[in-house]
Amino acid sequence: MFEIRQYPEFSWSNSRHRTFMECKKKYYYHYYLSHNGWLFQAAEENKLAYRLKNIKNLPIALGEVIHDIIHSQLKAYLAGETLASEQELIQQVKDRLNLAFIHSKKHVDDWMMKPKKFQMLHEIYYYNKLEQSDVENIKQKIDVCIKNLLSSKSYNTIITDENIHVIEAEELKTVYFDGVKVYVVLDFLYRERESDKWIIVDWKTGKQNKTDRDQLALYVLYLIDKYKITLDNIIIRNEYLQSGETKDYTLCEDDLIEARNLISDSTEAMRRFLAQPSINKPLAEDEYEETFSYRCNSCNFKQLCDGKREE
Repeated sequence: MFEIRQYPEFSWSNSRHRTFMECKKKYYYHYYLSHNGWLFQAAEENKLAYRLKNIKNLPIALGEVIHDIIHSQLKAYLAGETLASEQELIQQVKDRLNLAFIHSKKHVDDWMMKPKKFQMLHEIYYYNKLEQSDVENIKQKIDVCIKNLLSSKSYNTIITDENIHVIEAEELKTVYFDGVKVYVVLDFLYRERESDKWIIVDWKTGKQNKTDRDQLALYVLYLIDKYKITLDNIIIRNEYLQSGETKDYTLCEDDLIEARNLISDSTEAMRRFLAQPSINKPLAEDEYEETFSYRCNSCNFKQLCDGKREE
């Protein structure tokens, strides 16, 4: 049964941690002010924060679409259906991004009412245009990412190796550490029957980042907790679709200790910004400071920050 909560449930995820570290004001808007913003009777400020939370810039929209396309392609393979060709996949991505553009330009009122159902691009919302150079860059990335997907190690293993057993694909999962609910989403998880190796695959449409390996360590914690397997049997893999590079990692116990410490330390820091931790009631908005940086112009909540500075 649907329950209206005054405050959101506290949980932890890698993306929540990154937002908290990036800017406390953004963190407050995203995880607290936007809460209940989907309700008809919500205050206008909550509704605005909820809408802004659901804006996506073009690179993020591209990444989400490509992830969806990969999931659909592999789901079709597992169901014994005909796979889409390279050109068909490219066109599917373009069609999805074109739809996001159409929503952003022609369905603004619909998006205002239903920001989860309709899409809004950050570039259109704040600047009312897409730079031609950005459009050309995205077109090039689409071609490169789809080409590298079809030639990637993981994709070809999944569709050709009869020795593998698919476990999970693009599912939101939870695991508890010290009573804290932690969210993880594995792009793809399969097991090699003969070697009994479990392979976690993470598709990346952006450039390599030093935190990529840390994110995979969280997936390993989830795997060990749910399936009770040993660390020696787990391989974690990043497939970088922009460069075509595949990176496999194996972790040691120290890596897992570091991952657990990250969750613990991050959770403790977040809770210092709560007035009542038992119900996840936040401190007053003024207690969440802005971090001024080059990211401000591309922040979803730019409108809120700019408006409050003008008051």
